[in-house]
Amino acid sequence: HMTWCEEAGRHNFGIERIPIHLKRMTAGVLDGKAEPRLESRAASLSLCDGGGGFGYLAAERAMAEAIALARDSGIGAVGVRNSNFFGAGAYYVNLAAGSGMIGLALSNSFPKVVAHGGLKPVLGTNPFAFGAPRQNGEHLLFDMATSALAGSTVREHIEMARPLPEGLAIDAQGQPITDPSKVN
Repeated sequence: HMTWCEEAGRHNFGIERIPIHLKRMTAGVLDGKAEPRLESRAASLSLCDGGGGFGYLAAERAMAEAIALARDSGIGAVGVRNSNFFGAGAYYVNLAAGSGMIGLALSNSFPKVVAHGGLKPVLGTNPFAFGAPRQNGEHLLFDMATSALAGSTVREHIEMARPLPEGLAIDAQGQPITDPSKVN
């Protein structure tokens, strides 16, 4: 997944994530040895328990299962629970498109986005991705989050000592933040 992201130019989901994952494993919030478990729920529905491990692995297993279910019954849906950061949704929907199918991948996250006019985070970044095959072999891929700014963008601005554009982050009083080191 990280290699694919590097090749696709999505470096914020590529190898720069390794130190973050190592820190999370050391802190005990990511189980690097977890093995996702699939549980069939219906002819076209399964559930994947990530075991507290890598979201990449759980999401890839879930998409493989969804593709297999769709081959058998026309549609496949797999929910994932108990996992961590899953990276770029485009990776997973590209797998579906590569199998000649339309794919959707979405996720939730803990609240870190302030709703318009609010002061406290109440929404997650909640990524959403869509993919479809095209006749020329270049799949249509759409991948976005519901936030205006990625955490990796904040980290990048900190490292480069560059201010953020106004309007992307606010402080506890609702005032715009342009200093990336002050973004929570």
